Amino acid sequence: VVADEVRTLAQRTQESTSEIQQMIENIQSSSAKAVDAMDRGQERTNNSVTKVSGTGELINKITLSVSHIKDMNTHIATAAEEQSHVAEDINQNIQGIVDITSQAQESIGTTTGTSETLNNIASHMQALISRFKY
Repeated sequence: VVADEVRTLAQRTQESTSEIQQMIENIQSSSAKAVDAMDRGQERTNNSVTKVSGTGELINKITLSVSHIKDMNTHIATAAEEQSHVAEDINQNIQGIVDITSQAQESIGTTTGTSETLNNIASHMQALISRFKY
């Protein structure tokens, strides 16, 4: 009876040892898989950090470009405003030239009339002088 008990106990011990061995192998396999998964996760995290860093650099470049474009737009707006003022000055100068030309035209008309009158007077005086000569 004791020998049967010892054999049964030995058999159970061996079965339990096999089960424990299997559990240890399963735990080791699961641990290896977990380590592998963590390594892949760390690699992906590193890749993500690199990409985020690159994206940050691109955003900084875009921000600088937008700032540069804004400055250029400001310069263009200032230049357009200055050109508008210059165009107004030119328009005023042209209007002044038109006014002066109009006045000159009136003066030419007056001078022409005066010249014709003087020419008539000179012709009349010439005729009078011709009478006295002969």
